[in-house]
Amino acid sequence: MSELKKCPFCGKDVAEISNCQELEECRHFEKCHATGPYVCVVCNIHEGGCGASSGYYVSEAKAIAAWNSRADAVPVVRGKWKLYGNDDDSGMSYWCTVCNFQLSEDLFYSGYKNGRWIENGVFKYCPNCGAKMEVEP
Repeated sequence: MSELKKCPFCGKDVAEISNCQELEECRHFEKCHATGPYVCVVCNIHEGGCGASSGYYVSEAKAIAAWNSRADAVPVVRGKWKLYGNDDDSGMSYWCTVCNFQLSEDLFYSGYKNGRWIENGVFKYCPNCGAKMEVEP
């Protein structure tokens, strides 16, 4: 049996081999046209995984191959929101350090409560270039 890679979604190393009878609690598996239960690899939620699955396959080898395959990844571009302007409500804005895209400061906050601005956390990525923002305002 091949070694299972970590989950491509959550990064945990809790993947395991399972099958349709076990996961789906199929009541009709005796009547199933398959010669054996369909096999899959699952990121075990009972071990802290996310539940992602390879999908069902007719053999363990095919399920493992599907789980271990990965799409060609594009490098993540990282940036930061940089605040420009004065704190006098006259046009402060955040700029993406990657593409210089500008967003109004007002878009970063959902309100004011107990003497503090409430960050809404909407802009974790630049809507212009897609850079992942490492530090939020």
